[in-house]
Amino acid sequence: MKLLGGKWSRGDLVTLLGVIAAVLAIPGLPKLFHWDTERPPHVRDTDPVTSNPNHIQTPPEHVVRVRDVSSGQVKFGCDQTLQIVTPPILFGNNAKNIKTRAVWLNTDNVKAQSQTVVQMEDPTDHHIIGVKAVGPISGRDSQALLGFKNCPGGGHGELTLHVSWTEENGDKNDTPIAPDVADIVKKDCQKLVDGQLLFEPSKTMRQGEPYSVFARLARSPSGNGATRSAAVNIAEGLEGSNFTVVSERVSCKVAMSLDSEEPGAFKIDKVPTERKDEQLLEADKFTQWDWRVTPRENGPLHLLLYVTPMLYVDGIGEGLKEFKQPPRVITVTPDYLYEFTQFFNDNWAIISGVLSLIVIPLFLWFRKEILESIEEHFRKKPNPIGFQPAESEQKKQVGITDKNRE
Repeated sequence: MKLLGGKWSRGDLVTLLGVIAAVLAIPGLPKLFHWDTERPPHVRDTDPVTSNPNHIQTPPEHVVRVRDVSSGQVKFGCDQTLQIVTPPILFGNNAKNIKTRAVWLNTDNVKAQSQTVVQMEDPTDHHIIGVKAVGPISGRDSQALLGFKNCPGGGHGELTLHVSWTEENGDKNDTPIAPDVADIVKKDCQKLVDGQLLFEPSKTMRQGEPYSVFARLARSPSGNGATRSAAVNIAEGLEGSNFTVVSERVSCKVAMSLDSEEPGAFKIDKVPTERKDEQLLEADKFTQWDWRVTPRENGPLHLLLYVTPMLYVDGIGEGLKEFKQPPRVITVTPDYLYEFTQFFNDNWAIISGVLSLIVIPLFLWFRKEILESIEEHFRKKPNPIGFQPAESEQKKQVGITDKNRE
């Protein structure tokens, strides 16, 4: 063989080079030369994520969200129409399977009402970022009584919105929180900051009927740089509601609860029922708590609104400590006109009997004195045209005429 000895011809060398080239072209074998790049052979394309053997790329988790909001009770008179808007419900990332239901509740003395759900879109790419309910409600027509308009009673109603949807919770491995940001968040949870509390200081309720009660909390603009919170419109969507905004000390997490000052005077339910009293208070938006309240007693009553910030305190680990504050008082007054009407309707037989036994006999008893008093009144005044004097007065006038003739 030529490999063991002998002379190599030019054809043998060409054949050997072809064999070597064919062997190097086999996939999987290491390459001695890189003809398609100018980079050194030891430089390789690497992916900082996929090159990490410990990294597991997990798909975004889809979670189900459910939320209820209410416009609060609105009042209106006869021949009056109000346009009501509920607070908006905002979605997270890639919201899907959005189901909405807008309903008017606790309505009375209403002529007509309607409702619709309006989608809120991002102005840049027009994707849905939230929804809200809008709708008009009109009071009953006034009644004409002797040429005057009479309103049998004002009305009230409450526009509610129920929404359920799914959204992405995000990939936990994508964007880890930087240590300095986590320290800032924890530091913010270790102190009380200024905030705003919105609630209704007074409400009119009827015994046995459910009513919506809500409260909102937001942080006041504070901080500097990246941690500064923007101004929040805490009264967004509450046109026509009787509310007040006061200063309140808050933290990153706040518990809010509603109780009765008079024991057992109210039935209080959370909305939704699975909602917790503790909620996170984000720096750039307000947080709302809702309840369904039913008075069990009549007369003036009081609700107590407790706002309790929760702080991280050194020495107790990662636990939270509550800092209770004096409650805000919500005065509940009865609907006196409604109560009077109900009392009259429930006891009309007794009332009519009392009128028959007392008022009518008194009128008949003093009928003679009343008529004589009316005659005496007109006798002292000049006789108006068309007025006929009493019979006794006519006889006197006839006698005077006869004497004049004689």
